[in-house]
This record gives sequence, C-alpha cells and structure tokens, in this order.
Amino acid sequence: MDIVVYRFSIDRMLAGLARKLLILGHDTYLRTENDTLRAFLTRALEEDRILITTSVRTYNIFKGSKRYASLKFILARSEDPHKLLEGLVGLGFNFERELVLKRCTICNYPLEEVKDHSCAEVPEYVKRKFSTLWYCRSCGRYYWPGSHYMRMLKSVERYIES
Repeated sequence: MDIVVYRFSIDRMLAGLARKLLILGHDTYLRTENDTLRAFLTRALEEDRILITTSVRTYNIFKGSKRYASLKFILARSEDPHKLLEGLVGLGFNFERELVLKRCTICNYPLEEVKDHSCAEVPEYVKRKFSTLWYCRSCGRYYWPGSHYMRMLKSVERYIES
C-alpha cells in the first residue's frame, strides 16, 4: 500500500491540530495573522489542500462561492486536537508510522537525516548519545530522538496505523 502524505490548510484557532499533523508527517500550512481569508482559501485551492476550520463564516464563504467549489473542506466542531484527529481517522484518513516526525514542526519543511555529526549547532552530549539526527534546511533546526521527541511521538501514537 502506498503511503499518502496529506496536504492540509489549518485555520489559526486549530494550531494544536496543525502541530499534531506536522508530528504525523503531513504537509500542514497554518494560517498566519497576515493571511486574508481570501488568500488563505486561494492558497488551499491552488495547492490542493484540505482546509480545516471551526469558522462558520469561512464555511459559508466557501459554500456560497463557485471559485472555491472544488476546495476540500472540513468544518470542525471542536478545537481539541485529539477529538479532531479521531474525527479524521473516522473519515478514513490513515496516519503511517513511516511519516512520523519527518517534517519540521516549526516551518513544515521535510527533515533530512544527518550523516555527519560534526555540526557545531548540536550539543556534544547529543552527538555522543544519538546516532540519528535530522536537519531542517529551511529553518536550520536539528532534531534527535530525545525525551521531547518521545513525548511528541506518544502524543500521536494512538492515531498511527499499525
């Protein structure tokens, strides 16, 4: 079975869901304060994203517009990220273990495994303790499977396909 990477656009009030989707390895755009509603909807449409919001106003604009008719849209009834993930699983979304923690949770860029551990930005104890490191080319952050990584993994474990 092919692994599917979903592309989401998430409204600001669902930032917790956006973070969980990033941890699960899916391309997730979180609306910024500078995004107009039109720009947000247009980006979701042009990038073939699934838009998720709790805003009835946004939903009504979407429903009443021919321009956004082909936009995939989910009107969320909760802001709780766990309830929303359960709802997505109920709608048939699958979250694969191979994708977990493969995207930067800050900027949404795919992470690359680091082979050379001589990078100055990573503390020495991390280099000694962990053989696996990941790097984000977009924002320059490094990731490793420490306690924070494990907490993130635990927070989404129940939604991952076995």
